[in-house]
Amino acid sequence: MTRKPLLSMLLVALIALFTAGSVLAAQPAPQETETPDLPTSPRDADEPDGPGQGDDIMPGEDATLPGTSDDDGLLTGDNQVVEEEFERVALLIQTVSDDRDFAESTIDTATVDALIENAESLLNDARTALNGGNYRQAQGLAKAAADTAKAARNLMEAGMADYGFPSQQAQASRELVNVYYAVQEVTGQSANLSTVDVSLYVTTAQDLYGEAYDLYNDGTYEQAMQTAHIAGQLGRIAYAIQEVNGQVSGPGGPGLGGPGMGGPGGPGLGGPGLEGDDASNQTPLTVPAPEF
Repeated sequence: MTRKPLLSMLLVALIALFTAGSVLAAQPAPQETETPDLPTSPRDADEPDGPGQGDDIMPGEDATLPGTSDDDGLLTGDNQVVEEEFERVALLIQTVSDDRDFAESTIDTATVDALIENAESLLNDARTALNGGNYRQAQGLAKAAADTAKAARNLMEAGMADYGFPSQQAQASRELVNVYYAVQEVTGQSANLSTVDVSLYVTTAQDLYGEAYDLYNDGTYEQAMQTAHIAGQLGRIAYAIQEVNGQVSGPGGPGLGGPGMGGPGGPGLGGPGLEGDDASNQTPLTVPAPEF
């Protein structure tokens, strides 16, 4: 190989190396990134603001809770709901009391008066329970007060009812048999519970069944059925008061809460001839005497 071609090749290689070096020199050098000092433990690091820190508020903090009042003294939450229910019950009691004043000249209102007075007392007990923060008891007592007022009204309606027809005898007999065994059951139950006094309801239920029994035997079947129905109502209220005060458990109580209780053709409550009895059967049942 001659020297001239060799020199040419060397010259080309040098030019290429020079060009590459110029390009690399024109690019900016990478900047170094500082590595932050890591804390040696979680306690060495600043904790970020989280729920409950700084300006944040935990759920429930600085908020009006059910059963408390805001700055204006207005009731909120569950407290307000129960108070509204109290107002409805109070209006019901007042309405029944007004009806009682009208019926006074027609019927004996002694038992009606006792029921109205007890309804008012139950409503006062419900308010006391609410003030103590016991919403469940407050609502239960308010319901018992309303049911008591309704029973007083039904008793007035029964006293002013029509006599009824002979064709109602079978229906009336079933009503009275059902109620008899229900009242008998709540009588035995209340005798074993001395903490809560439901004697007014139990003794009134017994007395009303006795009246219904006499009305039935006199052939006044409509009045007999309505009177017996109220006796059953009072038995259920007695159980409800015991239940809301923690003396018994279970909705309605044995023999007192089933569908048809106190109604014609209702399910059997333990009395003979009731289980599976056909309400369309026009043969009257034997109505038990009021012996409790």
